[in-house]
Amino acid sequence: MIFGTRAWFSYQDRQQESASHLYVQFMNGLERSDAGQVSQAGDALVSEHSNSPYAALAALGMARLQIEQGELEAARAQLQWALEHGKTEALRHSARLRLVRLLVAMEEFSAAEAQLAQAPATGAYAPLYAELRGDIALAQGDRIAARDAYRVALDQLDEDAPTRPLLRVKLDDIR
Repeated sequence: MIFGTRAWFSYQDRQQESASHLYVQFMNGLERSDAGQVSQAGDALVSEHSNSPYAALAALGMARLQIEQGELEAARAQLQWALEHGKTEALRHSARLRLVRLLVAMEEFSAAEAQLAQAPATGAYAPLYAELRGDIALAQGDRIAARDAYRVALDQLDEDAPTRPLLRVKLDDIR
């Protein structure tokens, strides 16, 4: 029994080291804009180490690269994967926010609204979701709903939040 337990912990340590090494390769590829290295390391993280926190981070990074390359459907799949497999609430929020922004850019407003419907209405991310509701309404030509959503976002946002001035500009542009 002790041998089996030690072997299991040794295996887990090797898996974590492997995932960590792949993530370093992934990040190095991102820094050098080496799409091949990013794709290879990212794909390995997602397929071989999907339970590690590195996998969802890699999916977010691959989505960013895919958006830059105009591969929006591939980016959407990566963001959806990160949303479903993210190990922390913050990571899942980040994935959802990016996914909604992408869906708005793709003019898939119903899908964007469906994602927002699953987001909590309270907490630190609430103003970000409210702002996205405003962006969706504005993209659909509903200036009144956009203004209302931006006001909600401003009311929920801390006075010293760095995004406050941009949100104020969005609101002022609607008036």
